Amino acid sequence: MGRQQILCHGDDRRFDAVARQIAANFGPDVHYVADVAGGKGLLSRLLHKMCGLSCEVIDPRPEVLRGVNHRAIQFDPSLADYYDLIVALHPDQALRAVVISALYRPTVLVPCCNFWSAHRLGIREMFLEIEIWFHAQGVRTRRLTFEFGGPCNRGFITFPPEKPPVEFGGLTPVVPEKSSRRADWKPPQKLRPQTRCSPCTP
Repeated sequence: MGRQQILCHGDDRRFDAVARQIAANFGPDVHYVADVAGGKGLLSRLLHKMCGLSCEVIDPRPEVLRGVNHRAIQFDPSLADYYDLIVALHPDQALRAVVISALYRPTVLVPCCNFWSAHRLGIREMFLEIEIWFHAQGVRTRRLTFEFGGPCNRGFITFPPEKPPVEFGGLTPVVPEKSSRRADWKPPQKLRPQTRCSPCTP
């Protein structure tokens, strides 16, 4: 039987770039990793091979590589407590859930399509809006530019605030008064249709 063939859209260097940053920034401090919207599990497989991490793809799509742990569900912030680290490389419609998870667990987030706001936002504007939200909640952040082709190669490493909320449900974001031209941002009632952008589908 031949090796399993993998069709990968976009710059396939992104998996190695993210894995190396996780190894450099977390080392032995994490063991259980949620690979949110991880598709076939290429990043999970690489993290296990490179770092010995126990990874689980959380993605409703059923197709994953053999041997990759998989939960075929949409990611929800209430799941964050089960993991040491939440990783989201181009998470699309799981973006907001991952951002909220930063209140409770360290995250590595590389945003892509705008599933953050119902307003039309370019990648740079969306990145800034997410960063403003993080700072308003006391989430500690580091900006990173990963070593693969842009424009969706900028991301965050985050650590929870010193006093995160007690409960996952019913979160009310604390938004700074004068930090953005849309500082009154609230979770939209209806986002754009839940489709994935083909250039970055894992």
